[in-house]
Amino acid sequence: MNIFRQPPNRIILICCLTAALLRLLYLLEQSQTSVLFFQPTLDEQEMVLTAQALLRGEGFGEEPLFKAPLYPVMVAASQVFFGEGWFWGLRVLQHLGGVLVVAMGVDVAGRLVGDDKSRRDLAGLITGMTLALYAPLIRLENRLVLDFTVALFQSAMVWAGVRWLTMKDHESHGNRLLIATGCFGALAWLTRPTITPVLPLFGLLMVFLKPADVEKRRLRRTVAAALFFLPTALAMTTVVARNAIVGREAMLLPWQGGYNLYQANRSGASGRYFVQDTFADSSTGNPTSDLMLQGYRQAVADGERPAVADEKLYAAVNDFWTERLLAEIREHPGEWLALMVRKGVYLVSAREIFNFEDFGLHKKDSMILRWLPLSFGWLWPLALASLALPVCMDPAARRVRWLLWGYLLLMGGAIALVFVSGRLRMPLAFPAAVLAGGGVSGAMELFRRRSAWRWRTMAPPLALFGLGLIMSWGDWWGVRSEQVAHHDLARLSGAAWRAGRYDLALDYALQAENLAPDYPRLPILKAQALFSLERTDEAEVLYLRAMEEQPRDAAPAFNLGMIAYDAHEDPERALHFFQAALRRQPAHTRALAFQALCFLQLGDLDAAAQSIQALQQMEAEPSFLTRVAVMALLRTANHDRAAQDYYDRWLAPLDENVLRELEHEVEKVLRRTKTRRE
Repeated sequence: MNIFRQPPNRIILICCLTAALLRLLYLLEQSQTSVLFFQPTLDEQEMVLTAQALLRGEGFGEEPLFKAPLYPVMVAASQVFFGEGWFWGLRVLQHLGGVLVVAMGVDVAGRLVGDDKSRRDLAGLITGMTLALYAPLIRLENRLVLDFTVALFQSAMVWAGVRWLTMKDHESHGNRLLIATGCFGALAWLTRPTITPVLPLFGLLMVFLKPADVEKRRLRRTVAAALFFLPTALAMTTVVARNAIVGREAMLLPWQGGYNLYQANRSGASGRYFVQDTFADSSTGNPTSDLMLQGYRQAVADGERPAVADEKLYAAVNDFWTERLLAEIREHPGEWLALMVRKGVYLVSAREIFNFEDFGLHKKDSMILRWLPLSFGWLWPLALASLALPVCMDPAARRVRWLLWGYLLLMGGAIALVFVSGRLRMPLAFPAAVLAGGGVSGAMELFRRRSAWRWRTMAPPLALFGLGLIMSWGDWWGVRSEQVAHHDLARLSGAAWRAGRYDLALDYALQAENLAPDYPRLPILKAQALFSLERTDEAEVLYLRAMEEQPRDAAPAFNLGMIAYDAHEDPERALHFFQAALRRQPAHTRALAFQALCFLQLGDLDAAAQSIQALQQMEAEPSFLTRVAVMALLRTANHDRAAQDYYDRWLAPLDENVLRELEHEVEKVLRRTKTRRE
């Protein structure tokens, strides 16, 4: 008797159509209402910039990988395939991936509960509709970050592993299923290497749960484990080879790992998410790499660490932060253990905190998500209660249950070692939803029994369900009452400003101010919106305040320079602020370009030429502003050899339309210079 028949196609069809309809409506809604749809920020911006570098032929840079490489490759491929519509195209693909997760959930739930048709249908329907209506998953699919693809690939790995575990000995496609399971695991690893400790443990658990003849058990398990690990081993070998050849350091994991572990486990860490302590611009869109290098170089300058050769720099940076973490744990072991317990509770919380994004804010602003009640606070209690509910008495079905629980605990532990947040814990939604669906179907079976022991049998799962509710909905360590929406409102303000919606940018900034008046980013956000709304005097006061309150941030000084340069046409005062910005961030190329223009207007041609030479060393492809500075210098001093070389390399190949636009801007610069001299 085959107890592992799939649920009827109509169950999969109903769940997938529901999921697809909700996702289509949400996609259309976000394209019309969200300032983030066409304005990537923070991690999203980093992925987009990396993808653009790949398309320019620059690869991942001349260093070991800073982050996992797969998602930027996917972004680059979508930009090639969809062209200007890639913002839509990539999100459509991710939403289709969400529909696939629903279908896989229905299939695994059917294999969990056995041959009883009504139970199979019920478990599949509950699991499929749970995943279809799970609002945090829908929201994450709409984001241009790697977290959903991690959840997709890991869910596919679990699905393929369950299919292999429940197949019959006479079926011939077992090896193909094992390799497919390993391929999904390798894709997940290439998207987020945090699962490095999970993959071997999951593979061993899957292999040892599979029954085999006593005589051939060791050989079969060895072959099965080898087939599962082969794709991941190939992926790891490729990464190490790339790092050794291109980055000159044969590193297995991205060099961001040690820093993340430190920030997630240091003394005083919350463990839920990490908010950067600086807002400086970065060439990657995310200042984490700059902060890592700054901390390491400061330790070298202070004599805490010996200097290393360039070919060992990034391994040394990673080791530095890892050693700082281990030192913190050794010095405060009790505090670290308490933090891990706290993370474990936060991991199952009903509160959805997406690192820098407050899910409640986006749910409230969405007509689609607003009425979807499911959260992890329901998945976890139902999954926990399933431990005491009958799933199926067949041994193979019980093995599916232990595989799901093993994965849930292994993955939860790996997540808890880093940041516990809604988007990082998303891979847990798939097994939790399947276990919840199987548990509810088991509870329905108990209620159908005409037994005097029915209520006594229900006592343990009800107790576990109540414990799960307490863990998920209790305000442990203030996580459910914590206000983090101001971080996201600040991000929305920046995105609205870049989109040219200055009134909306100011509104978001004022909303953030109402929640957190002392939030350090607010003066800059309000000032840039006010400046764009031509309320220059108000903006200048706020930038001056921000410059004092944030001595490491280059943005206030740069924007004060822009006010002096554009609004007041005062190159001397503008130069003062641009130089202040460069002291705070020496690689601020826009400040360097405007410094060159200020020197030109002040008549210091040698200083302008030096600024342009510095830009030539920093920019692989010159910006429009840099080209303006070069042309202005050439028009002012044709004898300058460095500027002429720069012109021959970067300006001569440009077409007539671009040159005409450049000439127009250069005329404005020269007109200001002439007016000042007169």
